[in-house]
Amino acid sequence: MNSYCTHSPPRHAARPRQRGAVLMMTASFLLLGVMSLAMVVDTGRLYVIKRNLQRVVDIAAIEVAARGGRCTDGSAQTIAEESLARNGFTLDSEHRLALPRCGTLIIENNLRQLDEDSNSSAATALRVEQDTPASLIAGGIMGHDITLAATATAAASGGPLAMLTLRSTLLNVNITQNSKAQLLSDIFGGLLGGSLDIKVGAWNGLIHTDIDLFEFMDTLMVNLSLEAGNYDGLMTLNVSTGELIQAAIDVLETQNGVPNTTIRALDSIVALDAILLATSTSSNQLKLGDILSLSPDADYDGAQAKVQLYQFVQAVILLANQNNAINAIIPINVLGNSIDLAIKVIEPPQFAAIGNPEEARAEAHLAINDSPHRIYVRSAQLRLALSVTLSSSLSSLVSGLTSAVNSLTGSLTDVLNSLLSLNLGSLLIGTYDQLDILILPSPIRFDINLDLAGGNARVSDFTCQGSSRSLTVPTETAAATLRIGKMGNSAAAARANIFASTSAPIVEPIALVDLGLKDCTRTLIFNTCGARVPFAAGGLGLMAETPVLGSSATLLFQAPDDEDLPELGTQGEFQSVSSSQLISSLTSTLAGPSISAYESNGNGIGSVLMLLGSTINSVVALLQTAVSSLLSPLLDPIVTLLLNNLGLDLANTEVSANLSCDANQGVSLVR
Repeated sequence: MNSYCTHSPPRHAARPRQRGAVLMMTASFLLLGVMSLAMVVDTGRLYVIKRNLQRVVDIAAIEVAARGGRCTDGSAQTIAEESLARNGFTLDSEHRLALPRCGTLIIENNLRQLDEDSNSSAATALRVEQDTPASLIAGGIMGHDITLAATATAAASGGPLAMLTLRSTLLNVNITQNSKAQLLSDIFGGLLGGSLDIKVGAWNGLIHTDIDLFEFMDTLMVNLSLEAGNYDGLMTLNVSTGELIQAAIDVLETQNGVPNTTIRALDSIVALDAILLATSTSSNQLKLGDILSLSPDADYDGAQAKVQLYQFVQAVILLANQNNAINAIIPINVLGNSIDLAIKVIEPPQFAAIGNPEEARAEAHLAINDSPHRIYVRSAQLRLALSVTLSSSLSSLVSGLTSAVNSLTGSLTDVLNSLLSLNLGSLLIGTYDQLDILILPSPIRFDINLDLAGGNARVSDFTCQGSSRSLTVPTETAAATLRIGKMGNSAAAARANIFASTSAPIVEPIALVDLGLKDCTRTLIFNTCGARVPFAAGGLGLMAETPVLGSSATLLFQAPDDEDLPELGTQGEFQSVSSSQLISSLTSTLAGPSISAYESNGNGIGSVLMLLGSTINSVVALLQTAVSSLLSPLLDPIVTLLLNNLGLDLANTEVSANLSCDANQGVSLVR
């Protein structure tokens, strides 16, 4: 049996080769470690630079949004550069800021994105860039410089808020007479279709108490079990007059959870309770948006807007009158006689408007009804009617007119013969027409209709640059149309016709001179005449329809004068636009009414007959003297009634403004 013996190579022969492999692996790992370290260092460095870029651009975007920077005027660029410099990002060839992009935020694929619009500053997007070496350790192995960039988009969540308010002339008036308090009660009670008995102190309480509109709306939403903060829905919701008044009472009783026990507030509650009782039987449904304008989609969180309580209550009552078939009858005194003046609301006042002035400016070129974001206020549009009957105090004038006109009969007969081919002769024998003139045929009643189109104001521009703020408000005064004539067969019928619709009523001339005829037969022995035919030869009549345009001007409200343009929540000073033209035109129309000659239409006077010459002019001049003495005194009591009791000044439109550039001071950042 053979046996074999094998021998392993000596161990010391393999050690050199093992040591070489270990050294190579060690060197490789060291190189890999160095490269990893370099990568980590460079990556960390680039990450820090990137984070710093994002930090400074975020801060800059927030500041641009908070300060209302705009792309159109370069203010967004300026504000961004200032912010970057304060945070250590100095602009040079290696540190750059791209032109800001402005617009609005939209949602696409559940993500908020910027919809670019250079005219809007609702949101602003910024982009900064910085050139930096790709690697500080590897040198040029990883290239030279790379460009890092960061972007940020910020939007002001609240945005600016502006408010316009129309002023009532009763804003700072004390009612000291019971008769004045009773007249106010009669007017408002008549507009509501009931009766009111509010005393002096209660009226003064309404006049000298303010109410916060947002607190009122919040209370109303609670009372109606509506979702809190849904102001847009509240504007279009049908509510009753009583629900609006009750919400105002609730606001006065508890303000911020603390009972309000001031004398004025308690007096106001007494007045509101009386008004609430007067509206208890009314089923009319009103919309708050008809008297208060709130721009849709604006952020009103935390906003305040104080107005005079009397103005608010007056607007609610006028709105209620527009929605019922009632016209208030108010007696006025003219030349010692009591005349009933009827008032009907054609369009209620929109006494306050709140919204985003930036959106209002963008829509300033649009018509009012086409501008959902308008900030627009207007006074009430009213229709007034009264009938005046010729008083006995004018009998002497009538007698004088009769004598004067009779003396003109001969020449008047010649004129009528030539124009109307009448047989007004002086025959010795035969049949002829005898002119029979009747001056101011009884009964003489003048129907007068005055339509008042309210004054208005609208925001067209604004600025918010630091402490400098301004609001531009084109304003128009009231316009009017005065109609005088016959509008019905009786005073009641005339009122019914005038208030039957919002269209202009039909006006017929009032007969002042009846040129009647008698069919006469003359013989050698006697002269006989038949019955008188009224207006057979026409007559002289009065009819007027005079439109009067208001005046216009642009009001500029500016800050830092806080009294001129305060923040929301504080009542500011009022500016006014005056128009003496309206009053003077109405006065001249009543003082010198147009009197014309008319043809016969079978039943009375018809179309205008152009009778010119000294004969007719003399008659017209005499008639104008008589009529103007009756009509001239009418305007003053009407204007006084509107001014002192409804707070409506026909010659002035007074507006106050508020502007908060950062109403809610909220800015959201969108990456």
